[in-house]
Amino acid sequence: MSHKPRRRHLVLAAVLLLTIGYGAFILIVRVSGTLLPGNGMHAPSALSGLPGLPAPTDGLTKRINILVLGVDHRPGKPNEYGPHSASAPEDPGRSDTIAVVTIDPATKTAAILSIPRDLWIEVPDGHGGWTSDRVNEAYRTGEVDRLPGGGPAAAAAAVTHNFGIPIDHYVALDFAGFTQLVDALGGIDIEVPHALTATVLPKANDGAYEYAFFEGREHLNGELALAYSRFRLDAEGDFGRIKRQQAIVLAARERALSLGWINHPVSVWDKYSSAMQTDLPAYQLPGFALLAKQIESRGITSRSLGEDGATREVILRGSGADVLFPNPGVIAGIIAETFDDPSLGQATQDRLGKLYPDPAAAAIAAGAPVIATPLSRPAAAQTLPRTVAGPNPPLPSTGQPPTPTR
Repeated sequence: MSHKPRRRHLVLAAVLLLTIGYGAFILIVRVSGTLLPGNGMHAPSALSGLPGLPAPTDGLTKRINILVLGVDHRPGKPNEYGPHSASAPEDPGRSDTIAVVTIDPATKTAAILSIPRDLWIEVPDGHGGWTSDRVNEAYRTGEVDRLPGGGPAAAAAAVTHNFGIPIDHYVALDFAGFTQLVDALGGIDIEVPHALTATVLPKANDGAYEYAFFEGREHLNGELALAYSRFRLDAEGDFGRIKRQQAIVLAARERALSLGWINHPVSVWDKYSSAMQTDLPAYQLPGFALLAKQIESRGITSRSLGEDGATREVILRGSGADVLFPNPGVIAGIIAETFDDPSLGQATQDRLGKLYPDPAAAAIAAGAPVIATPLSRPAAAQTLPRTVAGPNPPLPSTGQPPTPTR
């Protein structure tokens, strides 16, 4: 009997095994990259270029960008855009906190880029086009006009359209969701840089309250943390609010790590996912938790598009709107540094430079042909005398009703 058929069968079997093994390897590499963002298995460099295999650095060079939105939705506040609509009886709110959390899997570092709510850029108009407005209106338009993906998708589209930043996922919290999560953490500890008395609407729509904070280390429950993060009626205005919001995000992260939440992402998700809107898939949570554990606190930087020189504060005559116009060059520099990507910064400068070559041109584009002289940036906040009440449960304000933070 000839040995040729046997050898042929052995060769075919070997080819079949190699094919199955190669296919399984491809599957493992791709599935691990999906389940473990930033930590997936990678093919050796020698195998790069083979059919079906991603480049060995694909999962390490691609940043992960998550849009974080804080929405000022208050239960019971009528929807001014459709007060008689059964589908939207309440005001959906605006995204008065807007930040991009960007993670670099290669260096295991992260950055928080905050965007001032009053930044005047192009946002979805609800009809497939764009219009000039405050950036925080993008969320509201997405909700009111029922755009695909709702408010979070509209806000993400505005960020990408104006700054070129691709958004991979979003997380949106309203007042109730924020307080629920902070209380679930048992509160958070922050360093208050100077004493202040914050007058804001609480999480419901039932009048203004005063909340007092001492200089130094404070432990805040959910309601106090919400008031601290929303207050903006001091010398720093919205720029000071951005700093407080970033401090709270970092404090919440540290608290979650200390409680071991990061070690049980699925069970935590099951308990608290109802407190937020997000498109983060549950099957990726263990992978994101692993990545979060690998990022040290010193590896997290905080930036803002409200930094010195990045915006010009103006009042649009006709509408009376007090808004911030972008300074394309400065904003481009902040984005290039935050994302470690000079080409992204240059593209942002080119894009914003065409949209907003100067405040007057932007005002005309927005239908407000006359614009006031740009206002000066707020001075540094002054330290208040240490005579305020401590951070006890807040009491209704007395005397003349204060002007609440919107």
